[in-house]
Amino acid sequence: MNQVFLGLDVNGLSDRAIEVEWQLAHITSERRLHRPEVIELVGSKPRYVTGEAASLHPAGRGWVQPQWGETATRHQISDILAALREHDEFRARAILVEHLRSLVRGSDQAGFAIPDDISAEAQTTLLEAVRQSVRFSPQHGWRGWTALPVWRSVAALFGWVRGQQADYLQNLNGAEALVLSLLPDRMVAAPLTLDLASDAHGGPLLTPVRSKPGWAVEAETYPPEDIEREIVEQIPDSLLRRQLELVGAGADYVRGDVPQILLQSRDGRWLAPPKVYVHHDSRRSHLEVFRELVAEAITGRFALILIESPEEERGFPDRKWVDFAAEVAQLWRKTALVAVAPPGAVARGCAEYSARLAHNLPTFFDYLPRIEIVAQEGEDARFIPLFPEQQRVPGNQAFREQLDGKFEVPAGVQSLTFHLYKDEDRKQEDVRKAVMQLPQAPERAVPISLRVDQRPVSGHALIEILPHPEDALGPERIALDWRSMEETGLSRKDTIAKIERERPRGYPDHAPTQTHWAVWDGLEVARAMERFLPISPTHTLYPTRLDELRTALGQRLNPASRGYDPSVKEALSPFNSDGGYPSIPGRSVLVAKVQEKISYDLSQLKPGPRNNQFRQWLCLAGSWMFASAPSGVLEHLRLVMQGQVAAGHLTQAIGRAAASPRDIELAFGFLSRRLDERSQAIPKWHGAMNDLKAAAFILRFRREAGRLLTTDQATLIASAAIGVMVNELRAGAAPPLQQKFLWAALAFLLVLRHRERNQSFLVPPTDGELGSQLYVLAKRVLSKAQEEIESGRPCHFLVPSGLENAGLFLERRGGDAGIIAVISQGLDGDD
Repeated sequence: MNQVFLGLDVNGLSDRAIEVEWQLAHITSERRLHRPEVIELVGSKPRYVTGEAASLHPAGRGWVQPQWGETATRHQISDILAALREHDEFRARAILVEHLRSLVRGSDQAGFAIPDDISAEAQTTLLEAVRQSVRFSPQHGWRGWTALPVWRSVAALFGWVRGQQADYLQNLNGAEALVLSLLPDRMVAAPLTLDLASDAHGGPLLTPVRSKPGWAVEAETYPPEDIEREIVEQIPDSLLRRQLELVGAGADYVRGDVPQILLQSRDGRWLAPPKVYVHHDSRRSHLEVFRELVAEAITGRFALILIESPEEERGFPDRKWVDFAAEVAQLWRKTALVAVAPPGAVARGCAEYSARLAHNLPTFFDYLPRIEIVAQEGEDARFIPLFPEQQRVPGNQAFREQLDGKFEVPAGVQSLTFHLYKDEDRKQEDVRKAVMQLPQAPERAVPISLRVDQRPVSGHALIEILPHPEDALGPERIALDWRSMEETGLSRKDTIAKIERERPRGYPDHAPTQTHWAVWDGLEVARAMERFLPISPTHTLYPTRLDELRTALGQRLNPASRGYDPSVKEALSPFNSDGGYPSIPGRSVLVAKVQEKISYDLSQLKPGPRNNQFRQWLCLAGSWMFASAPSGVLEHLRLVMQGQVAAGHLTQAIGRAAASPRDIELAFGFLSRRLDERSQAIPKWHGAMNDLKAAAFILRFRREAGRLLTTDQATLIASAAIGVMVNELRAGAAPPLQQKFLWAALAFLLVLRHRERNQSFLVPPTDGELGSQLYVLAKRVLSKAQEEIESGRPCHFLVPSGLENAGLFLERRGGDAGIIAVISQGLDGDD
């Protein structure tokens, strides 16, 4: 007796349940729901109308009369699936449960198509809806059914290949294929490699190989959906328009038909739907957009391009979308075989998948994305593979991997924090975090292993924490659930940086600056550059245009406060500290011309009071390009740092522009010589602020700067910073501790980054020992300042947190690693 297998295609456009007598390749039954929907009746308790009954039910059609005794909401399954992809899981799952319950009816299992582009979260929700869609019958009571998930692209190939000749299939062995799915609201492309296995009789059996996920073709519009919506929007009466929208009447209109439904006017009269036609220009423009989508999707050398749609009739009277897609594909890939899948191919392919599993035949091969977890190695945290990416995993088999010897739970710990990353080919990394409370704190360190179980097309991996011995962390089983983990919105790099910031350390993070397009717009930077370019130093307008340029480059703008971008709430410069600027066509050419002109003008200026002022202004303007400062500016600043040219007003410019190791070392040598002179001044450290600012800029912008400092230079900078704070504290009449004091605190915090090179720099004393003289002085001054503030001395609002963090980092008790960025935003920073 031949076995019958069920295949399900739930897509929201034309859902199908097909039963196939597999050995004879004969369809014994087929249920098709055109634009399926579920009606939710909200009375004393929610009730649902599903399947064919929902299509016929009068509730929720937007009619004025009769007045229903209970609220009725009509849910389009296409909308529910879209909500699922947007992670509105609870509502999507509840409606899908009812829909699946009516579609499956009495079957025990079914091949079940999963879209190639949905996330693991959505896959899991779909399968949970399956598990919950149990049915009741008087004979058997409550019964569930088992979904056998298979990728939609694989099912489409299975449904198409059944009608192909065996000798033809031999030619496809090893070929690259692309399955193009025209779904209700998007086009999905899925690349596959075609392998051949053998069936029980030695015949060829197509076994697709999936090596990367499918993707929804990027587009602002999707012509099949858009033209259907637009044609209904032509109806002037909003009530009639709403009734037509509820039944998806746009598809009928585009095909040249009039929907076979009744409408109701505002006074309760019954009406036939009006006739509406697609305008020729609208049709042409949508076809052109669709042509571009198809062309974008088939970038690659494919031997086979298979095009499928849940509703093959979708399109115009004389041209269906699937046929047009095939024409475009053939035009672009003349050597490829372009085929259109037969009606119901996906549902039939799902039944084929179910049958192959039942007969222990090969199905398809998949890959499993890499999962990484944060592990602590020495002083550093980094992501390591929980298991590497797996290629050619049998699509119907589970995969298990265990990671041993990388983790342990320290004694006395009450909770564990895990950070996981899944490589799912997404545009943006999203690390997830889970904090797990332990049933009991271990008395001694407990080694743990992590075990992951994963099955292709089955949603999330299950990750178990296995202590050694088993009961060392209590009797409860501990597992990580990806869906319940917190979405941090951080990349792996940012996650590690955050972990490093939160761990007690002896120095803060550096704080490079950013920029934003709004800065260029609001400050009219490009205009200032363009006005500067044609003017020579001999022209009477040169001082004006050069001053405009210097001002535009040296100012800062807050995009939020100026109404440009509310998400960016900090003052930014036109260039970031790495010398970057917003990418806009033509801007790199403009910047290069300005850099070249500044260098050229510097080379042409002869000695003289007026030209010396121009030289200072040119270097100031160029220094605001930070690491992209013009070569001529850097050459002049190097002469300054080598003592061959007077510094004038360029000390802080050196701090902004010095970016290469050579220039950073030159700058620290120059600043150290100046600070050494300030240490001999009366009063001591008089005039040291510009030098401290320049040193602070370098240490703030350049991550490697702390390692390029010598210990003698670091000691001198720290001494100057403490000295300036002392002078401010001793000032007569106890004035407020404002920006000068805060700059000194910032410089002190930043110079602690020298501990990257010399861990004994300003080292806190161990028990029974005295700290260095500078350490003792720093600790005393920081404490004195905090005491005065607590006693009521006014100060800049950031001074208390600056002092607190300086004390914590000084004593190696950690602190806010991001404090430099916070303080820097509170300082003016202008020359």
